[in-house]
Amino acid sequence: MSKWTTFRDRMIGRVLDWLGVEMPAEPAAEPAPATPAAPAPAAPARPSAPDNLSGAADDLAAPAWDAATLSSNWRGANAAHRMMNVLSPKMPDATFRDYVAWMKGQGANTAHVFLVNKGDGEYAGYSPWGVGVGPGAGAPNQTTVQTMNGRIDRLRAEGLAVVVWLCADDSADWAAALAKNAAACLRWIADDGLLGSASTVVLGLEMDEYWDSSQAKAVAKATRAVYPGKIGTHHTSGKATFAALGDVLFYQVAPGRTAAQIKADTAAALKHGKPVNFFELDRGPNAALAQAALDAGAFGVGNCAPGVRLPGAAVPAAPASAAAAAPALAWNFGGFDGSRAVEDPATQIRGLSVSSSGMSYKWAAGSLKNWGLADTDASAIAAAFYWDGSRWVGGKFDWISTSRTTRDWKNVRDRYNGWNPDAFFAASRHAFCIVSKDGKKRTNLIEC
Repeated sequence: MSKWTTFRDRMIGRVLDWLGVEMPAEPAAEPAPATPAAPAPAAPARPSAPDNLSGAADDLAAPAWDAATLSSNWRGANAAHRMMNVLSPKMPDATFRDYVAWMKGQGANTAHVFLVNKGDGEYAGYSPWGVGVGPGAGAPNQTTVQTMNGRIDRLRAEGLAVVVWLCADDSADWAAALAKNAAACLRWIADDGLLGSASTVVLGLEMDEYWDSSQAKAVAKATRAVYPGKIGTHHTSGKATFAALGDVLFYQVAPGRTAAQIKADTAAALKHGKPVNFFELDRGPNAALAQAALDAGAFGVGNCAPGVRLPGAAVPAAPASAAAAAPALAWNFGGFDGSRAVEDPATQIRGLSVSSSGMSYKWAAGSLKNWGLADTDASAIAAAFYWDGSRWVGGKFDWISTSRTTRDWKNVRDRYNGWNPDAFFAASRHAFCIVSKDGKKRTNLIEC
C-alpha cells in the first residue's frame, strides 16, 4: 500500500517523489477521549467490467505466474489484429468481446495486455495517462484507467489469467518518459489498481530496442517496489540482453522456423537460467510450433491454437461429434441445421455490430474463396442468434457472400421459417456466423 493515504497526499507525494523530497510528517494530534469504535468504512468499489458483470472478478485471485501458460496474441494477415491492445479505450467494446472469444477459441488460458502503447498496431496511442506518460502528461486519466480496470476484470471473469506488459515497442519516447520517472510512474500505475490482477508483469516488448541498461534497471527496480510477483523481460528476436533483471524470460524468434528449430531455440533460451515463455514463434496461431516449444521445456507460448496441450496434461476425450466442441447453438429457425458445421480456422470474421435495422461484420482472415465461392457468390448461409439466458437460439436468416458485410432483418421480422422477432429484438446479446451451404464448415461465432 502507498504511504500516501489520501488523494491530496498522493498528489503531493507524487510531486515530491519526482523531486526526491520526503513528505514531512504531520505533528501528532492530542489524544482524543475514548469513544466506541465505529465500523470501518467500506472500501470504494472497483469499476465494474463491461457488460454489467457482477464484479466477481474482484474475488478471483490472480493465477500463479506458471499457470499463465497458453495465449494467442495475433490473428489475420501479418498479425493485423492485436489481442495485446484490448485495454485501449479506442477499441470498441464489441471488438473487445470478439477478441476475448477468439482467444478462448484458440485454447488460451491467458491474456497479455499493454498498458503503454504509442504506435504498435491497431488501436494504439493509449496509456493510463490517456496520451503520453509521466509528469509531462499530468495525472493518469481516470476514465482511461476505469476502462482498463474494467476490461482486466472481464478477462479474469472469463477465466483468463492476465499478464501485464508495461510498454509496447514503437513507443520509444513514451518508454523513455516511463524510465526517466520510473518510481513515480510505477507507483501511479499500482495505486490505480492496474497491477492487482497480474500473474506476471513484463517490463516491455522488445525492450532492448528503446532502453539501455540503466533505463531497464530503473524500470525493473521501480516495478519490484510496487509489485510482489514475478517480473518478465522480452527482447528482439533471439536475444536476452536484460534477462538477468527478470524472473521469467519471454522469448521470440523471427518467423519461418521449423518445429525442430523451435525445439533448439527453446533449449538455447533455457540456458539463460530462467523459465521460458516462448512468446512469439510465428505471426499467428501455430499449433505445431507451439507444441514443439512446450515439449522442449517452455512453460508457456504466445501462439496457441486448438489442439495444443501442456506436457503431462491429460489428452481431452474426443467429443461425440465435431459440433460438440463448438459453442452451444440451437438451430431453431430458418429451416437449416448447421449443428454439424466445423469451424474453419482459415475463414474468420470479427467486429459484429447489431442495430434494430440490420447487422454488419468484418473479415479477419481468409474469405469464402476458401470454400470455393467467388467474392460476390451469395451461396453461403448467414446465421444469427440471440442469448436466451442459457444458450444461443437462432438459425439461418439470409444468404451471404464475401462482399456482403451487411444484412438487414427483413426475414426475421417476416418470421421466415419460424423466426421469433419478438424474442430476437428483446435480447441484449446477439451472435453471428457464416456456414457453408452443405453445412460442413462455418466461420467463428462472433457476438455483441
